[in-house]
Amino acid sequence: MANTLETVDPTTELIYKFRFQQSGQSVHLTKKQLNFIPYLSTLVTNQNDVSNIQNQNDEYLLKSPIDYTSFMVILRLVTSDQPYILFNELHEDENVLNILKLFNDLGSSIKAF
Repeated sequence: MANTLETVDPTTELIYKFRFQQSGQSVHLTKKQLNFIPYLSTLVTNQNDVSNIQNQNDEYLLKSPIDYTSFMVILRLVTSDQPYILFNELHEDENVLNILKLFNDLGSSIKAF
């Protein structure tokens, strides 16, 4: 069974659902969280222009190289505005350069960078 991370209270805010195609895991984001990651914001804005962007459950599909573990580190990094989170939350075997590349590819930024 796929894991889902609830990051919002679904009764109070509009949520956007994303599923990581490689792992089957999903994440639900608010508009505010979405705005921290320009790539995802653009994906949602242009949903009608691209076929196969959503599955039958209206979840936006995220394909490789966007993986759940790296994405969650980046999400916590940009929403907390604390750059040290990047190094605190990485597992020993994860490549920080791959995370930074994904961070850049997603169009994300934080004040400290």
